[in-house]
Amino acid sequence: MEITKKANRRLYMLRMLKKFGFNHQELITVYRGYIRPLLEYCDTAWHSSLTAGQSKSLEQLQRRACRIVLGRNFTSYSEALQDCDLDSLCDRRVDHCLRFAEGLSNKLQNVIYYPLSQLFTRTSRFQGSPVPYFISLLNS
Repeated sequence: MEITKKANRRLYMLRMLKKFGFNHQELITVYRGYIRPLLEYCDTAWHSSLTAGQSKSLEQLQRRACRIVLGRNFTSYSEALQDCDLDSLCDRRVDHCLRFAEGLSNKLQNVIYYPLSQLFTRTSRFQGSPVPYFISLLNS
């Protein structure tokens, strides 16, 4: 994925900033403002069609960022997320999709009625697209 290549370059910059003496909070701010937006860009459009391997590689990038920020204090990914006050990227993508779907439904409340019926999909590619995913999020 092209995203992982770009993120790896930015993680190198994060490593250099740590080497130059940036503190824990400054590194987290750089990660949140410069690296994480790259990993989440248009995530509502592509989250539903991510494979498990792709999702894992994105989480590994955030894990590496936590490892860079915490250094020797890094013990596990879940503890690092708590220490850095971060959420997992998968949880954030689901939250973004839910907020996006709710925003759409609010704008279209005069047109659509709940519960929405599931779309019949003939192909797995369409089943993994955003529209059926948003419908299942709104119905749950």
